[in-house]
Amino acid sequence: MPQSRNEQLLENWRDGEAPTIEPQSRVEAWLAKIAGADVGTEPPQSRVEELLEEIEQGLTPPPSGTIEIDENGTYDVGAYATAEVDVPNPSTGTLSITQNNDYDVTAYATASVNVPNPSTGTLSITENGDYDVSQYAAASVDVAGSGGLDIADVVEGKITAVGTAQSPVQVTKIGQYALAYNTDLQSAYIENVGAATGNVSSVFANCSALQAVGYSGFKQVGMYFFHNCSSLTSVHAPDVETVNGNAFNGCSGLASLELPACKLISSSYVFKGCTNLQSVSLPSCTNIGGFAFQNCSKLTVFDLSGQTSQVVALGGNAFQGTPFAGSGTPQGTPQIKVPQALLASYQADSAWSAYSAYLVGV
Repeated sequence: MPQSRNEQLLENWRDGEAPTIEPQSRVEAWLAKIAGADVGTEPPQSRVEELLEEIEQGLTPPPSGTIEIDENGTYDVGAYATAEVDVPNPSTGTLSITQNNDYDVTAYATASVNVPNPSTGTLSITENGDYDVSQYAAASVDVAGSGGLDIADVVEGKITAVGTAQSPVQVTKIGQYALAYNTDLQSAYIENVGAATGNVSSVFANCSALQAVGYSGFKQVGMYFFHNCSSLTSVHAPDVETVNGNAFNGCSGLASLELPACKLISSSYVFKGCTNLQSVSLPSCTNIGGFAFQNCSKLTVFDLSGQTSQVVALGGNAFQGTPFAGSGTPQGTPQIKVPQALLASYQADSAWSAYSAYLVGV
């Protein structure tokens, strides 16, 4: 004797005679269609399983609209090419993504998200969360949008871009090594909207493909912040007041730099090895530490003319290995531009007098 209506339906529709029970739902209609072709088929356990079975049998095209996953499990959602997949919030357990696509997994507040290794294509992270993207060995990961992204912890894996110039990622916290060693990262645009100062080390260290950076709302560039970012050519940092030791050490692709709000360039080799750096503008600077521009062998124009209130304090050997110290290969006539009204004071200053041949009043 059948124990359930589904079993009764299957028995009725498989006996070779005209069915005497009419389907009363989409599931029952589906069972009627496949009953004669697949004896022993059990009814689906969920709506997702039902639709996937239909797709496999060619009875239903890949769906559009919205599919709701209401139970935790492992689902292959790759067939849902034109559908949205909604999950409960919060969801627990593990969602396994078995095919590459763009997935918003932020609703999985207390769940783990597993991805294939390697995965290809792009995973888009649109909201704040903790993501381990290290399994995306052949994929790119875009971090976009706003909402206070917390990159206080290390973000592992292949990342090509963080935000855009028009839409920087809003950051509430930023931590040591947060994006370091991501050798596929080409651009990063972040904006401080919290208490982050930027005084943290090695955030972009050894991002060797990084070319362009937007860094707004931060007061400091931490130690080794861009260390060995050898492809870096563009830095927009309008609010930075302090640049700490070795921050740009090894940025050999950087040709020019303007830090309009910067007051302090620390000692300890801030720009050491920036071998293509040709021009620097520091209109607000009051203090340049020792060895700051060591071995900037092409440094030709150094502009302090915007600082009209005082002579900038200069540490020892700040320009060691540059054209201002008789080394390197200047890209024109070496000039240190200072306000005309302060030219005599610079020439008489014990630190600056060693570079008097290059001091120019403007």
